[in-house]
Amino acid sequence: MAEITRSAAFNQGNIPGALAMASQRFNLTVVSTRMKTRLAIAMFVVSVIMLGVSVGVTAGVLVKHLRRNSGEALYRRAFGVSVTYDQLLFERYSDIRIIASLKHIRDPTTPDSELQLLLDDTKATFEFYSWIGIANMNGIVRAATNGVLAGFNVSARPWYKECLDADPDNPRPYLGDVHDALLLQGALQLKERLQLVDVSMPLFDMNGVQIGVVGAHLDINLGRFIEKTALNADEHLYVLTENAMVQAPRTVDDKLFEDVPRGEDSAFAKAGQGLSGYHVEEWPSGTRYLVGYTQAKGYRDITLGWRILVRKATSDAYATSKQVIKILGITYLFLGLVLVVSSYMVAHLTTAPLVQISRAADSIRKRAAMPNIPTVKGYDEIARLSYSLNALINALILRELHLKRANEDLRDKIELIKLTENHLRESEENFRSLTDSIQEAFIIVEVGNGDNPSRENLLHLSPAFTKMFGIPISEMHRDPTCWLGLVFDCDRPEVVAAFENRMETSLSLTFRVHPGPLAEPQAPRHIALRTHPSRIDSSKHQFVYVRVFGVFQDITELKMAQLESMNKSSWVRQVGHEIRNPLAATFTMIHLLLETELTQEQTDLLLTIKQSNDNSLTLINSILDLAKLEAGEMTLENIPFNLCAQTEDVLELMAPQAQAKGLRVGGYVSPLVHPWVKGDSLRLRQVIINLFTNAVKFTKTGHVLLRIELAEEHNADGNGRVNDQMEQLLPQQEGDGDVYIRVSVSDTGIGIAPGNQGKLFKEFQQAESSTSRMYGGTGLGLSIVRRLVQMMGGEVGIVSAVGRGSTFWFTARLAKQTQMDRLNDQFEEVGVVIVRCDGKRVMLVSKWKVMAEIVGCAVIPLGGELVMVESLEAGLERINRGESFHVALVDEAGLSDRIMIMTLAKHVPIAVISTRENREKVRGLVQPDHIVNVTDPIKVRRLQTEIVSLMSGKDMPVSPSAQLTKLRAEKRQQQEAGMVLQDGTRILVMLVEDNLINQKAVGKQLERITGAPPLIAGDGQACLDILTSLEAEQKPLPDLIFMDVCMPVMDGLTACDTLVQKYPEERRPAIVMMTANALPEDYARCMQMGADSYLLKPASRDLLKETMSVWWRVVRERRLGRRRSASSQSLARSVIVEETIARLSGEKEKPKPPSVEEDS
Repeated sequence: MAEITRSAAFNQGNIPGALAMASQRFNLTVVSTRMKTRLAIAMFVVSVIMLGVSVGVTAGVLVKHLRRNSGEALYRRAFGVSVTYDQLLFERYSDIRIIASLKHIRDPTTPDSELQLLLDDTKATFEFYSWIGIANMNGIVRAATNGVLAGFNVSARPWYKECLDADPDNPRPYLGDVHDALLLQGALQLKERLQLVDVSMPLFDMNGVQIGVVGAHLDINLGRFIEKTALNADEHLYVLTENAMVQAPRTVDDKLFEDVPRGEDSAFAKAGQGLSGYHVEEWPSGTRYLVGYTQAKGYRDITLGWRILVRKATSDAYATSKQVIKILGITYLFLGLVLVVSSYMVAHLTTAPLVQISRAADSIRKRAAMPNIPTVKGYDEIARLSYSLNALINALILRELHLKRANEDLRDKIELIKLTENHLRESEENFRSLTDSIQEAFIIVEVGNGDNPSRENLLHLSPAFTKMFGIPISEMHRDPTCWLGLVFDCDRPEVVAAFENRMETSLSLTFRVHPGPLAEPQAPRHIALRTHPSRIDSSKHQFVYVRVFGVFQDITELKMAQLESMNKSSWVRQVGHEIRNPLAATFTMIHLLLETELTQEQTDLLLTIKQSNDNSLTLINSILDLAKLEAGEMTLENIPFNLCAQTEDVLELMAPQAQAKGLRVGGYVSPLVHPWVKGDSLRLRQVIINLFTNAVKFTKTGHVLLRIELAEEHNADGNGRVNDQMEQLLPQQEGDGDVYIRVSVSDTGIGIAPGNQGKLFKEFQQAESSTSRMYGGTGLGLSIVRRLVQMMGGEVGIVSAVGRGSTFWFTARLAKQTQMDRLNDQFEEVGVVIVRCDGKRVMLVSKWKVMAEIVGCAVIPLGGELVMVESLEAGLERINRGESFHVALVDEAGLSDRIMIMTLAKHVPIAVISTRENREKVRGLVQPDHIVNVTDPIKVRRLQTEIVSLMSGKDMPVSPSAQLTKLRAEKRQQQEAGMVLQDGTRILVMLVEDNLINQKAVGKQLERITGAPPLIAGDGQACLDILTSLEAEQKPLPDLIFMDVCMPVMDGLTACDTLVQKYPEERRPAIVMMTANALPEDYARCMQMGADSYLLKPASRDLLKETMSVWWRVVRERRLGRRRSASSQSLARSVIVEETIARLSGEKEKPKPPSVEEDS
């Protein structure tokens, strides 16, 4: 730029101007040179200072860090030695405590030889045991390891004297200091010095009377083993007491107690004060050592108080830090040379563009007008500065024009703001009207707007706040947080801590308050608070403020309702658990009796008892169901079952109650209904039993009939009965899809007036108050029915008239079973086919019209023809007319005329239908293969078997009942063989159960399955003691442990966690928890404690057998060293657990297959 100006001056003939310009250029050059030199020197000086400070700080930090690491390493080794000492001595104390707790040790009559064997086995478990013995109350050693010191008097020994006169409820162990064992050394004929540590415990008999002391001597040489494994070669270990040396290194000169520094600041003194750490000190030998120190503080009940010192020469400990200092010094010298060169280069590059800018600025100063600033190229910062100067000049020119336009825009915006304020004012009035009319209290607080940025201003508060908190709105204007003083003391810290973040995040709080005097009412209440902050954008304002929007809601009534529901559910659950335990024992005993040899009548009676027991469990479940339905925790399962079998079970269960009142009972499943379905069988059974029980209760004479049919069939036929066209629809085709059934229970009872029918399905209500007084009931059953039916995708209703009986009905949607479901079904009837009797005629002699519907469901699906007559005379008349019949079914109403029955038997085989109470009347008529008895209510499958069996004497094959019996017997033999290995080894099972009845019941059931009685423990601690005893005797541990959850002394969950921690996976038995608590959280707790599986009481024999079969294989593979993959173990667990989890909400057991005796 100077060159251009100078050329313009010479061109104008201005020689003095050119000379002045050249002089100015020279001055600028001198100034730039001085600037470069000063800048280079300044940069170098600053760099050297920073380099020196960095050298000192870095070196100091590194040296301090390295030395601290060395000291901490020695401290950690000392601490590790102390922990090892503590744990080893605690383990020995635990051995002595276990010995003192064994029953046969506490028995004074136990022979001394048996005591010695136990002590010898214990001594063999730890190589540093020198001697273990048991002394009586006179100080005479009764028994000792290897018989050493047996008969000696040790009453003067501290370990014996300290344990005399002990408290049986809180016996104190004894742990002595190191001492010379001259007596034991002489008895063992040892020449070397023997130093020991004593551990002892008082010994009590079963009545809590002290009978002696159990003591052990430990060889102090165990410290050499610790020193060898825990320290490096150049580190020395010292273990000391207050007055003696316990252990010193063998390879150093400082071996005596007097050689250890013991000043006030020494490691010895600090360790004695219970301190831990490290420091440098000089030892009497003149060498400086880095010493790590700590005190063996003990482990649980054992306290040593030994001082642990680990030392290392400082020349070795700090060798690394000295080498690092040398390397840093050389490195920073090299960096100093680099800084000298770089400072000069940076100064040169920095001053060059500044000279160009100064020349351009001087040129601008001398011109009258605003010239363009020349552009400097090559440096982004300088170029940006030159462009900015040019832009500044242009901006000044356009400024006035922009100001004019801005004034016009400002006038338009003012008008828009006034219009917006009017709309805002209207919206605010609408908002206030809305918040003032509801029960919730709305609050808006502004923070940071004004002179005081931290002040909170209350913008809006609805009147409901005063009714809720009892605080006037004027007080809230003074302090918007004053309501926090009304919060309960126990809730206030949490609420205050959360409320401090109200300006940063949204809050949702629940707390309790003591309202003020203006509250309505003034009782304590629960409050829910929800807030949301809104921050104003600071780019549009000179200040930043936050508005917090909040809503206070009174939730006292909701909390009270939740608390009442929780208390009721907890009570119901506890009562259900207490009732389940005795019922579980009854359940198991019944199944054990069913496996014995019984007569047909005994079997039928026992099965009825079994069904009644199951019904009791169902009633308990109904009580629990109500609590779960109200809490929304009820879920339905989806398992395969046979609809016909469910119907027959209900009829057989309800028959004794109905027949005792003189009522006829019957039921059937329409042949059009697919019987093999999937759904919640026990919930369906629960609904049917509830309706059937009500029908029997409110019926004095007549009958109760159960019908299950297709919903479409009922709608088409109108009455739901088997029609003449049914034969054309059989047999049915199997396949996927849904079955929409309609279940109805009809009776001839008192009936219900239409005006009272609407009350039936509501909780705690009955049709009339007189009904409750006459027949009893709580009014819960039908309400549970309604909710369960709705969960099954159906609806429930009633058709009734006073004096004409009632029909309760409901619908449900079930899924059809696939062929695979049929193969895996628990009823085990796959492969058994009832032989058809196409064209055969069956005579039914009965005056009960409903009997034709029931028998028709058995005859028509077989292809037979059913003919009904009302008397034996009418039946004989039809035969005499030449009509042919293959089987006759005679209802028990015709049993009085025996001569007529025998006459009919000459023409056709007879099946007599009678109740269990009338079986004695039929017993004299029964003739094998010609006159048989069928129990009423009729089981369709059983009746079909008998019909085919009676016909088989003419032209039918062998009875399917015999086929079914044979198949089940073969399958039972296969399952029993699965519990024994090829070498004859049987599964070993342990039962942990505190209830003596359950011990006997479940233990007997396990013995039937395994062929050998199980190990039994009364609580978790007894289980652990038995396992410890088995290990001490080197006997195999059980393969499977069935463990109860609720037990005294030690519960099942604690015992399970202890077993998981104590035994590695390859040795630990499989643990199956058994409990009557049936909520999902109970299962989750068991799994968290490490249990392998979970069973709900009562468990059937089949479920126990399946559990043992699955987990025995898993345990065998673990112990053989073949680890299963995670997916395989999950699959093994799912065999038992998944079905139990799915049924936890239902509180019930999976359906069990019928025994051979049931159908024999």
